[in-house]
Amino acid sequence: MSRRWRWRVAGLLLVVAVSPWLSLIVLAPLAAIGDCTITEAGVNPCRILGRDIGAAMTHLGLFAAWGVLLTGPLALALAALWGAAELALWLLRRRGVIPPRSPRP
Repeated sequence: MSRRWRWRVAGLLLVVAVSPWLSLIVLAPLAAIGDCTITEAGVNPCRILGRDIGAAMTHLGLFAAWGVLLTGPLALALAALWGAAELALWLLRRRGVIPPRSPRP
């Protein structure tokens, strides 16, 4: 794998793993500004700049709360697969099955 590809995979894993936390970082200040109540039970009115964004805030809160249960194991599984592929490539290069990478000019 090229270095560029490795950074892309690492970036994807990072985005997947932290996306629920990012939604929480957006949700908390908006809820404080609008004096909103965010619950999983249902949509509550939340007015910010004259618009009711209660439904969007509820969905964002649900993703922040329950998204970790999806993205955490998914990111962990992707990282394990990526590590297994890297280990397999390293072992194959070490045994001479795959030629070593040539340095970039």
